Amino acid sequence: MKTGHPNVIMNKSITEILNENSRRNSLLDATYDPLRGIGSPLERTKVWFPDVDMELFLPNSMLEAEITSIILKAGTFKKAAANLNISVGKLFQLFIQERFKHDFEFWAAMCVTILNKDTFKHVPFILRGAQRELLYELEEMRLRGVPIRVVLLKARQWGGSTLVQIYMMWIQQIHRENWHAAVCAQVDDAAKNISNMYDTAAEHYPKVFGKITFKPYKGSSKNRMSVERKCVIGVGSYLNPDQFRSYNYAMAHLSEVGLWKDTEKIKAMNLVASLKETVPDQPYTLIVEESTAKGLNYFHDSWQLAVSGKSRYKAVFIPWWKIDRCRTPLEIPAEDFIKSWEDYEWYLWELGATLEGINWYRLHKADKGYQDWEMMSENPSTPEEAFQSSGQKVFPPNYVLAVRRHCIDPVLVGDVYGDARLGKEALNNVRIEEVHQGNLKVWKTPEELQAAILPIRYRFCGFADIGGISKNADYSGFKLIDREPMLYGNDPEVVLDWHGHLDQDLFAWKCAQLCMAYANREINEFPLLAFEVQSLKKKGVEGNHSLTILDEIKDDYPNIYTRNDQEKVGDEWIPKYGFHTNTKTKGLIINALRGSMREIFRAETGEQDDWGYIEHDTNACDEFSWYEVKENGELGNIDGKHDDRVMYTAGAVWLAIKHMDLPKMINTTRLPKRNTRNTSYAKF
Repeated sequence: MKTGHPNVIMNKSITEILNENSRRNSLLDATYDPLRGIGSPLERTKVWFPDVDMELFLPNSMLEAEITSIILKAGTFKKAAANLNISVGKLFQLFIQERFKHDFEFWAAMCVTILNKDTFKHVPFILRGAQRELLYELEEMRLRGVPIRVVLLKARQWGGSTLVQIYMMWIQQIHRENWHAAVCAQVDDAAKNISNMYDTAAEHYPKVFGKITFKPYKGSSKNRMSVERKCVIGVGSYLNPDQFRSYNYAMAHLSEVGLWKDTEKIKAMNLVASLKETVPDQPYTLIVEESTAKGLNYFHDSWQLAVSGKSRYKAVFIPWWKIDRCRTPLEIPAEDFIKSWEDYEWYLWELGATLEGINWYRLHKADKGYQDWEMMSENPSTPEEAFQSSGQKVFPPNYVLAVRRHCIDPVLVGDVYGDARLGKEALNNVRIEEVHQGNLKVWKTPEELQAAILPIRYRFCGFADIGGISKNADYSGFKLIDREPMLYGNDPEVVLDWHGHLDQDLFAWKCAQLCMAYANREINEFPLLAFEVQSLKKKGVEGNHSLTILDEIKDDYPNIYTRNDQEKVGDEWIPKYGFHTNTKTKGLIINALRGSMREIFRAETGEQDDWGYIEHDTNACDEFSWYEVKENGELGNIDGKHDDRVMYTAGAVWLAIKHMDLPKMINTTRLPKRNTRNTSYAKF
């Protein structure tokens, strides 16, 4: 890793950093009192009961309860008790029982005892800050009256699993009878620990508030029933799925799903699906899939679906720097500590870590002897880190984060059309149209950019990577970049991205159509279009040369990238159409992409001195985050993932900042007044 950025300290004073650090620490150390309702993540209202000298912050939902309304209307417990003709003590007990229904945090602190893993003592269950973040998501769904569905990506040792278990117990003990729960863990020992948690809570449950008695259910030593609530609790491991059959579960906690390994008899995905299938779509039903991340497997796919909004599950991730125990006081002056930061430590600060957190991270990594990837896996700062493999990242996380900050939703999702799909007619009457779930994402339309009006030479360039048509084949992809901002010293900007499966010839003509949509025919200016040709199918033979689809397109689209024939003799220029990827040229375009990403990162510190590029596609950033150097030195994606967007983005960026001449205005008298974009820095 490189050393830190001294200019950052100049641009952001030590005093500013220390003030921000105090603010972050104050959030982690904020007062939390679940008995009074202080520090809760839920929306609450302050109420005051003068006769018992009590100020409480009650959940808003509780204000609508009948018993609460009676007390608030009377003004005091004493008057309300008299109105109801009951004792104050009885009224207070009814009030607490009602609060249990609305206030999980209060119920947990009053009624639940857990074994503290640090002191090995039994203590009340008072939520930590990270647990309160997860609780907010669970309660948000419960209060909306929708099924509770969560995919929980965990850092280690903050109590996420414990909260899920106790929350399920709360639903069973307070809200629902005959509400069966399945708890499926990685191994039987983990299942046993969960079972012990229930036993501890039942043993210490205050008798004044009820009783919990467990008995074996239908002769099973693992599946038990709460006698008072008639709720079955099925506990076991995914290696023994038969114990979960034949029950109608209302809740399912699937623990450490990312560690479940497929066997000859058991497929993790099939077991998860069968357990989830038993849970109906009703309010107060619950499914939580939780795990630390171990590779790209079923759990990763489930996480991605939740993140993308393609499932009803809420994706919840708690990074290490939000866990209060992950802080170590500084032993040197803060200014000296900040000046010692490397790039990644600056990245942690930008994410939201405290100085004490960064110090913990540095010391913990050294104490454990972790490599970068090991530390990121065990204590992830982002979801992308959690799922990474042991490979070395090609694009540092801080570069990817800087690029990702420019990602926005496209203004149009659709596709491009002409008078035909193939041939010369395909380039006539070209238009981009909105299509639901289309393969094309557009951030700047030709009309917005005045592409056909402004007389700019060398303005656009696009790179196409041609894949296959089968479901498991590489995708075809095309990215177009606008270089007009370079006229003003700003970075070139992505305007569109096409990504999908399509026949090679149809895709190639589609790329030509997209370029034609941004062409300025008045000045004979057409975007430079480069095709990666290594995967192109040969169509026939003419003399000693194989033909591809490019030999057809070149006659109708006038600006296709050419390279010199590597088999040429002497200095003679023998052009060949398309970009040929080999070890040398792949490194060339990947280095161009990495360099441009670095400059976007450096722009945030005031140090940029070369061209970056403005990316808008979050999917491309996802692929950047898992692109790596393999143990054999080759570049590629993490197993199970594609790197198509990396390759055609790298090609487009290389064209834009390394290969082409700078754009230029060929008739300045026709240039309308324009506001420059991205004016945070200038190169000229």
